Amino acid sequence: MSKRLFFVFMVFLFSLSTAFTSNANAADTDSNTDDGCIAINLNEFNSDAKQRYIDLADKYKSDSCSKKENADLEDDGDNTTKDDEEVIYLDKNALTEAERKEFIDPYLAKKEASQDVSKDQQPTDQKPDVSGKENNNTADNGQEGDKAEESPEGENNDESAEQQDEKLDDQQNSQDKQQDEEKAEEVDKAENKTNESKPAESDEKKTDEQQGKQDESNKAKASISGVKNDSHNNMRAKSSDNFLQKGDRSTRVLELKRKLKELGFDGYGMILTEYFGDGTEKNVRDFQEFYRQKVTGVADQKVFDQIDFLLPNPFSNGKRHVDTIEFKKDLKELGFDGYGMKLTHYYGDGTEKNVRDFQEFYRQKVTGVAEQKVFDQIDFLLPNPFSNGRRHVDTIEFKKDLAELGFDNYGMLLTHFYGDGTEKNVRDFQRAYQLPVTGIADKATFNKIESVLSGDNRHDDDVLSRGDRSTKVLEMKQDLVKLGFDGYGMLQTKYFGDGTEKNLKDFQEFYRQKVTGVAGQEVFDQIDFLLPNPFSNGKRHVDTIELKKDLIELGFDNYGMKLTHFYGDGTEKNVRDFQEFYRQKVTGAANQEVFDQIDFLLRTRSAMVNVM
Repeated sequence: MSKRLFFVFMVFLFSLSTAFTSNANAADTDSNTDDGCIAINLNEFNSDAKQRYIDLADKYKSDSCSKKENADLEDDGDNTTKDDEEVIYLDKNALTEAERKEFIDPYLAKKEASQDVSKDQQPTDQKPDVSGKENNNTADNGQEGDKAEESPEGENNDESAEQQDEKLDDQQNSQDKQQDEEKAEEVDKAENKTNESKPAESDEKKTDEQQGKQDESNKAKASISGVKNDSHNNMRAKSSDNFLQKGDRSTRVLELKRKLKELGFDGYGMILTEYFGDGTEKNVRDFQEFYRQKVTGVADQKVFDQIDFLLPNPFSNGKRHVDTIEFKKDLKELGFDGYGMKLTHYYGDGTEKNVRDFQEFYRQKVTGVAEQKVFDQIDFLLPNPFSNGRRHVDTIEFKKDLAELGFDNYGMLLTHFYGDGTEKNVRDFQRAYQLPVTGIADKATFNKIESVLSGDNRHDDDVLSRGDRSTKVLEMKQDLVKLGFDGYGMLQTKYFGDGTEKNLKDFQEFYRQKVTGVAGQEVFDQIDFLLPNPFSNGKRHVDTIELKKDLIELGFDNYGMKLTHFYGDGTEKNVRDFQEFYRQKVTGAANQEVFDQIDFLLRTRSAMVNVM
């Protein structure tokens, strides 16, 4: 008797509790008023989803919603939410259609489903049967039990109190089973409502992540005590279609990785698989930090929106990329650095215009977008566009500078193309100025050309060329005259003109040097070797042959002296004999005294012949 009374009493208390809960839920539902303000319990979401709802609330502030939030904060006694709940209000009328479908509709559907489940969790004596009538078996059994004990005749004495309790337990289990089936149906309804509020995805985009959500839903149906929690987790999994995080495995993860790699975020050993691991999370963090998003490592909708904005080509106007600065540096090095282009990650109007100029110059389709052809051309040109087979906007000016300095041989044409002739002229220039001879116009070559043309310590007096003006030029001219190179109207001044250049070229050709018309170290070394007297043993001179002819005519033609420009042992011996015979200082070198004596003798002989 006491057990049955206790059981009936507990059922009564549970009914009161259920009624109170239903009233509270109704009050909570009423908080979503007709003015458009929807109460959102943030405790039902993870930190990322919570932040997104907070951002929406900040974005669409309304006076009515703000008043509701303030009223909740001030009136703790009448607040229908629990003390540990964090509630905000969203004005659904201010949201866009897409935002309502993403944030409001799923939340309301989930809340409605959870309220239906709560209503179904009623005590067994209040559970409607299939026909919809109230099931009073438990109460009837209690009354029958009371009658059985009170009956003086002892009806149903074969049923003890323990047996009656067992019957009650069997009835309870049957009712619980029926409740479980109905709860599973309610969960299915909640899922269907949530799915109807989202755009349907094609079968091709179904991922392992979605299969995992289905598994979670199945677990929710199979669990009795955790129906409400499983339903909440299932709804949260459904909403995670919009983001990817560490631990996920799906084709969408692989697609995300490929796009991150294309945008320059491919570090940390990230492998192109369908798994979202530590490396992927770090790259997502770098991506979020670079594009000034909240750094979470979770690929949320903001990440996907930014990627969609950047691709298919992040190197276009209005976009940012981690490699844009390097790209601008390459353009600048290639001479395309106008329009106020600044070295930032932003691809602006100036960059677009420079790219257009680049594409036009290299005969590409002019779009202003840095496509693969642009990068391929840059890779071909750099590290040095001033080399054989390449083109540059400044190549013509470079050739003009070379020509002004006297290096304009080999059929070098004034075009943007850097060909064989240009390479040879550069080699000559580098050799004359004692630079590494490569034929490539590197930074050292440009610096030397600029130094020469600007007149800053011109050549350091180590190299002389057309246009120079210095005492060194006058000294060189005097030496050239001594050595027999004094044609082309070369005047004895400090200016290096055309006549000087031509005499210098003859000098270089005679002494088997590179003919450049520029007096470099090789020229000065040869002059130093020849002077003070080029008519001495081991040396060559343009007039040596004439000296030998004069010696032969005067009878000094012994020792096998050959008619060449070389002043050898035989020539030296003949000169010694000449000097000894005419009582000069005997040195074997044909100095001025020797030439004067020869001139006197030959004039005298010519005069005698004329007299005869």
